[in-house]
Amino acid sequence: MDLSALGKRIRRARKQAKLTQMELAAAAGISYSFLGNIERGRSMPGIETLVSIANALQCDVNSLLIDSLTAMNAPLEMDKSEYLRMFFSEPTLTLDDSTML
Repeated sequence: MDLSALGKRIRRARKQAKLTQMELAAAAGISYSFLGNIERGRSMPGIETLVSIANALQCDVNSLLIDSLTAMNAPLEMDKSEYLRMFFSEPTLTLDDSTML
């Protein structure tokens, strides 16, 4: 994962939301210095932190991660957005007629 690109997307979304680093950090429940390190690509946020940042920015995690996938990682017939939806979507349980509980 390109931490620098992730940090730039978070910074861009923060500025579009007209938030300071201090405001976003408080809203996401993380320290100001940790957010600064994330935005500079020096720290990798865990999934819970990434979700907290996305919630504070009122955006989805996909928009923050989308450029982190390379064409080689995603199936050719899917675009990056479809691949992320597949990866982060809730699993669906299906039973066929031959399944007995």
